[in-house]
Amino acid sequence: MKSPPLERVFWGVFCFFAAVLAVEIFHKVYFPGPSGEIVTDWMKSIIVFCLCAIYLFWSIGKKKAAVFLAITLSISFLLELIGVTAGYPLGVTYSYDESFSPIGFMGLPIIVPINWAVINILGYGIVTSILALSGGKKPNADWRKISIVLLILLDALVVTAMDVILDPLRVAQGAWVWEYGGPFYGVPISNYVGWIVVAAISIGIFRIIEYRKPGDDKVIGGKISVMPPVIYMLIAGYLVISAADLGMLDVALIGLLATLPAPVVNIMLYLRSVKRFTAK
Repeated sequence: MKSPPLERVFWGVFCFFAAVLAVEIFHKVYFPGPSGEIVTDWMKSIIVFCLCAIYLFWSIGKKKAAVFLAITLSISFLLELIGVTAGYPLGVTYSYDESFSPIGFMGLPIIVPINWAVINILGYGIVTSILALSGGKKPNADWRKISIVLLILLDALVVTAMDVILDPLRVAQGAWVWEYGGPFYGVPISNYVGWIVVAAISIGIFRIIEYRKPGDDKVIGGKISVMPPVIYMLIAGYLVISAADLGMLDVALIGLLATLPAPVVNIMLYLRSVKRFTAK
């Protein structure tokens, strides 16, 4: 039996993305120092965005996926635009380097909301998967066993964990600059509070829509059902190795400790469910 077209597209994009990261990681490990990239960072962001969007449309359906993307792209763009001009909600004023993205709008690189969408999709996917594999259901207005607030907070924490490694690395690479610096490798602590706020609003609005109007999400079986934690770990691993390549070993270690727990729990629960299924 042939795989559905969407599945073939997903695996094609995934294999290409994984191959690009593998080649670049090999270069960073065996040729330390300033490393050439076979694909620019903004192009990698576009590739992984396509990958995550395909997963989202597949897992929750076309209408809900379109709503999720519309919310996360618009909210992150708006809050980032306010951030680069007024400093809120991330705490202080910052600016992006012109080389960070070839396309901008109103002074903000277009790749910024795209990156937010990627991490928000992965955060949402990981938390939802952990909930499902643990035997739970998404909370709704008629079912209050799991607090919607707790779920949104978990989403935001998984998203923010990625920035523990992302922000110090990008600051060191010159992708963006905090006007007054900060105590965490040049990054202000208020940035992480801001990340929680942005992620909570972006994903939270969608969670509330689901809460008010629950529906039966399409259940994806097989290996693709565990793709959110796998993609999350691929990105985190690439960032960790990039930090180590620049001699930022302490940042690499902290980033590793911050990003590992949620996807590892997700994968362990998935493997346990597979074991139970095969044992029947």
